[in-house]
Amino acid sequence: MNQETLKTQIPPDCEAIQLWLQQQPPHQRRDRRLWVKEFLAFVGKPLAVVTLVDVRAFAQTLAARRIPPAQAQARLSVIKSLFAYWYRQGQLPVNIPLQHWPKVRVKGQSSSGSALLAGMLSSLESTLRQRFRQRSRKPATRQKQAAFWGGVFLAGVALAIPAHFNSSAETTEEVTIPQPAPPVRRQTVASLKAAHVQAFLDTIAWAEGTAGPNAYRMQFTGTKFSSFQDHPREIKCGFSHGSRLCSDAAGRYQFLSTTWDRMAKQIGASDFSPANQDRAAIALLDEYGVLEDIEAGAFAYAAIQLIPVWPSFLDVGNGDRARAIARLERVYQQQLRKHSFQPARFQKKN
Repeated sequence: MNQETLKTQIPPDCEAIQLWLQQQPPHQRRDRRLWVKEFLAFVGKPLAVVTLVDVRAFAQTLAARRIPPAQAQARLSVIKSLFAYWYRQGQLPVNIPLQHWPKVRVKGQSSSGSALLAGMLSSLESTLRQRFRQRSRKPATRQKQAAFWGGVFLAGVALAIPAHFNSSAETTEEVTIPQPAPPVRRQTVASLKAAHVQAFLDTIAWAEGTAGPNAYRMQFTGTKFSSFQDHPREIKCGFSHGSRLCSDAAGRYQFLSTTWDRMAKQIGASDFSPANQDRAAIALLDEYGVLEDIEAGAFAYAAIQLIPVWPSFLDVGNGDRARAIARLERVYQQQLRKHSFQPARFQKKN
């Protein structure tokens, strides 16, 4: 199939995704749209030319980012559903055999079927013991003991056989990821959104090298300015990877003076105070269309979109985007756990 024919037969990705989303349960469409956006941002190519290598790389990235196993499998299943839908429509070439789609398992843990079986057997044993005690106060005879344990054994076999056939029915590749820490409790949706934003801002500061008590006073090259009255507007020069670089970037988020002037006007800031630096950074996230994604927890998608704004996002992985996103998300998750137990420092202003 030549490229011109492919272009005429395959609709734009946005149209394909919208049509597929219409087939999904309404209450799941938002999350599924975000996961597809995250996947496409990672592979950086149209659906028609995505290969199994791309999907495997994405699965490995989920592992490196320590995404909870159930959520990682859900994301892969959603992407698989999108491809399967368009394969059936005849609008995509079958570049990825669906039976080879990666499947997530948890390292050091029994399979979900085995865990379920163990739990059910334990519950069954407890129930049978209780009923057995209630039916007779006399000491158990050998016949009754044999009947009791025979029932437990037969129940176990009945549960194990379907689980065995279900697990052996698929020949998919497995991606091992470590068991994550228990989920953090949060009180409200508003506090959850604020925690996501705060953690993302902390991650920007970490990547920019401005994390610490003097973060809001930091200039390019690590020098510090003294007054928050205005952006310092001082050009500083230094060397990076053998090249001489000059910039007037300043503050926790390393705003260039031109960027600061634009954002200050937008938020009505009269000085370069820490509070206004935070507000301007949030406004910049909103300007690039990723603030809602960040509030929803779509970290990787937002980070990839912001690499042109903060090139340090890519630098932390030495130019390797998958490695960079994995490192950034580890920092982000650490900060998210911290902010989940603290009141918000700021609120989004409408």
